[in-house]
Amino acid sequence: MYVDVIAPQLFMTALPSATTFGIVLLKDTAVASTIGVSELAAAAHHMSQETFKGIEVYTVVCILYLAISLSMATASRNLDRRLRAKVGC
Repeated sequence: MYVDVIAPQLFMTALPSATTFGIVLLKDTAVASTIGVSELAAAAHHMSQETFKGIEVYTVVCILYLAISLSMATASRNLDRRLRAKVGC
């Protein structure tokens, strides 16, 4: 009963906020770099200072962030659509 009735409704309700939280967490990792954690934006900063090619480096980082965020959003949308079809909303 739980798997067939309650779990799909639970996931449908929690999925949008969980996906938003995941995307915000991904974007907030740039804040973590200020306290010493190496991540994508910090590595791009260091690379742009070494190569003096800031536009190229940050363009690649922007494309990576967009690819990750959009893939997470698309996966969430597809999962939500599948759960709604299963529950019948």
